[in-house]
Amino acid sequence: MFGILGLIFCPIVLIAIAQQQAANLLPLLIFPIFMSVGGYLVMKLILFDLVDEVWDCGDSILVKNKGREYQFALTDFMNLSYTGFMNPPRITLSLREPSDKLGTEIAFTPPYRMFPYSMPPIARDLMVRIDEARRQVAD
Repeated sequence: MFGILGLIFCPIVLIAIAQQQAANLLPLLIFPIFMSVGGYLVMKLILFDLVDEVWDCGDSILVKNKGREYQFALTDFMNLSYTGFMNPPRITLSLREPSDKLGTEIAFTPPYRMFPYSMPPIARDLMVRIDEARRQVAD
């Protein structure tokens, strides 16, 4: 999106400067500035909170983010939610206690599937195992 904005508006800016009509640029620059700020905010909400990798280790979850690894037991999670109507679809694991570096939620994208609107089997299986682990600790 930022590249397309640049390809569209850079030639306009260069032509206006070459023709010495820089004063006429202000109305033209409002739109790309608005689109850039709006696009960044949307990407921050949707993409920038995703971790790099999540690995299922059976009784724990290994999270890799920004060169660091974090290991969480299944009992460390209180909820798993799946959002399939976003692009990309995402799975969000809510932690019982906030992590120093990751916060209260770990969001990641599941492996690609042809029909992403139903909960993936990986998420359903993980949800069941988290619930079972919580019940075993409660008993």
